[in-house]
Amino acid sequence: MLKKSQKLNSKEHLLVLKKGQRFSNTYFQIQVFDLKEEITKCAVVIPKKIYKKAYQRNKNKRKIAQIIANIYPQLLPGKSIIVSLKESIDHATFEELSSSLTILLLSIKN
Repeated sequence: MLKKSQKLNSKEHLLVLKKGQRFSNTYFQIQVFDLKEEITKCAVVIPKKIYKKAYQRNKNKRKIAQIIANIYPQLLPGKSIIVSLKESIDHATFEELSSSLTILLLSIKN
C-alpha cells in the first residue's frame, strides 16, 4: 500500500483532474500533473459504472495500489498521478495488469 505522504489530497486531486495530461491503454487511464514537489503522489479511481459494489472497487483499488507501490521508486519525482480504471479487470491476471500499468507509468516524460 501507499503511504499517506504518497497519496493525493482532495485539492491536489482536483488540480490534476483539471490540468493533468492524459495517457491511456487497454485497462487504465492516467492523468499526470507536475506539482513541483519533491515526492510523487498517486491516487486510484474506480468508477461505480464499472463496479457497482464497494467491496469490488476496494479490492481492485488495493491491487492497483500494490502495483504502484512496487514500481514507486522508478517513477519520476514531483509528479502527481491519478490512475483510473477504464474497464473491468476481472478477466485479467495480476501480471497482465502489472505490466500494462508499469509500461504506462514509466512512459511519463518530464
